Amino acid sequence: MSSAGRALSIHDVTDRYLAGLEGSASTQRQRRWALRDLCDHAEEAGRGAAQDALQPEALAAWLTAREAPEDGRPASVAGVRARASAARALTEFVRTHHLVPGLADPTDALSRPDTAAAVHDPRAGRYLLSMASSGSPWGVPAAVWARFSAHVHLLAATGAGENDLARLRVEDLAPGHDAVTLRTGTVPLSDPARRALDVWLVARTDVVRRLSGSDPAALWIRIHPGKDRRTGVIAPAGLAISARGLRLSFQTVRAALAAEDPRVAEVSVRDVRALGRLEDARA
Repeated sequence: MSSAGRALSIHDVTDRYLAGLEGSASTQRQRRWALRDLCDHAEEAGRGAAQDALQPEALAAWLTAREAPEDGRPASVAGVRARASAARALTEFVRTHHLVPGLADPTDALSRPDTAAAVHDPRAGRYLLSMASSGSPWGVPAAVWARFSAHVHLLAATGAGENDLARLRVEDLAPGHDAVTLRTGTVPLSDPARRALDVWLVARTDVVRRLSGSDPAALWIRIHPGKDRRTGVIAPAGLAISARGLRLSFQTVRAALAAEDPRVAEVSVRDVRALGRLEDARA
């Protein structure tokens, strides 16, 4: 084993990689979070040298350790996937720049059968749902957060996608907001979902009050004016939001949450909808 390889620590090669990392802000946050976690694990395991920390067996041990529950919060498939992706990128960087001679290919060690086969991750969806019940992240307007929280709660309660949710009208809610009627039937709502809807409906009323014209009756409406990318037409605040608009809003608020907790960076709508399908299976 070369002394040159031993001279570089896992922190050294990680810092070099991150210094030149390009990509979206969310990708950079995710890589930084995952690789700092790798560094911490390597130090705890006595593998502070890059030559040791980046061996396939060491990387596999790291992922296996992180797949176990931590602090009462089970690791999500998305989190494991993010760690494996970051480790592959770091190892490729190290090998390309010859920072650690003779480093073995970690592809097999970083392959996670459960992750590769997963279509959705209910644990990740449940974690995002818990965050949607707490305070809004920095920079997200109160009304946008209220719509996001209600949206996430309905995704989890119904298992329905945006196309179905975007069709909802206020009148599709039961009088006490403890149930919602979709094309497929009526779904009871939990107290947290009802409270989230109550907050959103108050915010919605405030936006509609400033709209010139009648209430659009749609459950989901725009908070701010927006331009249609295809037509260039400006849609004022207060008009119904499309399924695509709901998806974009979900992604935008999720990115703001990920800035505070990177574990939610890859949580998808499918992950949250899976909670509704689990409830159907138990019924």
